[in-house]
Amino acid sequence: MNHYNRAHMKNIEPTKSYRSLCECELYAPTNYDNDPEMKAVMQDFDRQTSQRFEEYNEHMKDKRKKCKAKCDKDIQKIILKDKLEKELMDKFATLQTDIQNDAIPTCVCENALNQLKPAVFKAAITAALKAGASNISAAGIEAGDAAGMKVVIHGLQHFRVDKLFHEIFDSFVKTSRYTEVTNIARTINSKYSTTCLSLNNNFTAPPACTDFQYKFGIFTKGSSARGTPAAQAIPNGLRGILGEAEKTADAAAKIAREGATAAIKAQETALIEAGFNSSITSINASIFAIVVVVLIMVIIYLILRYRRKKKIYIYIYIYYLQK
Repeated sequence: MNHYNRAHMKNIEPTKSYRSLCECELYAPTNYDNDPEMKAVMQDFDRQTSQRFEEYNEHMKDKRKKCKAKCDKDIQKIILKDKLEKELMDKFATLQTDIQNDAIPTCVCENALNQLKPAVFKAAITAALKAGASNISAAGIEAGDAAGMKVVIHGLQHFRVDKLFHEIFDSFVKTSRYTEVTNIARTINSKYSTTCLSLNNNFTAPPACTDFQYKFGIFTKGSSARGTPAAQAIPNGLRGILGEAEKTADAAAKIAREGATAAIKAQETALIEAGFNSSITSINASIFAIVVVVLIMVIIYLILRYRRKKKIYIYIYIYYLQK
């Protein structure tokens, strides 16, 4: 038997591993909970899990805000549509509806035209909403941003930010929206630490630092007692400014939207009334032309009938003469 030609099969059976008693004691509940490395791992896991949950909650808050804004916008469109339809119906309800006995063709045409009014209302309102929704929204946003920025500028001036940190103030006013005022809190705090504070005995702070500290509550006015630390006082003050600015911006945006809505309603009402008036005028002109043509045809018919009768009478007269 040739040893080199014999088939060799590799043993693939897994080898069993047996745990020793000391290893089992290591994973006992008492030793497992008191192990420092395991405690660190569990604390790290809890920290990461809580951080993930916080991020998820922030994400859900943003989604809720976006959904709420979209719902509010749709509600505003529905309200605007209802108002337009109601006012247009009130306008056309005052049109003349009396019918005279000698104006039956005119009334028939006007009634046919009046049947088209609901469709015209619907089309006009839809077109007005499509064409004016962007204008209404833009007017509200522009007015709200302008009013909010005015409040923020006034608030920053009140806290003397424009005097101490004019670079930050100018850059924010030129390039940012009023809703981003809280983003400059860290920059202001950093500048405040280098501008108004120093360990050097010969250091002299600018006079505006005193007002800045009192107005933000970093120091109590009239005494040397410390108040809220600057790292907390500055963001709190800017959040207060933002809250007032948002209230003012909402009020200004509402006023601007109402003004734009009124302008669109007046314009659409005038256009539709002009269109119906021109249609009724053209119908009246057409009816008058038809009546004139009918009268002319009747006159021609009477003339021809008279001439025919005259000829008949002549023929009868000649016939009797010949007898």
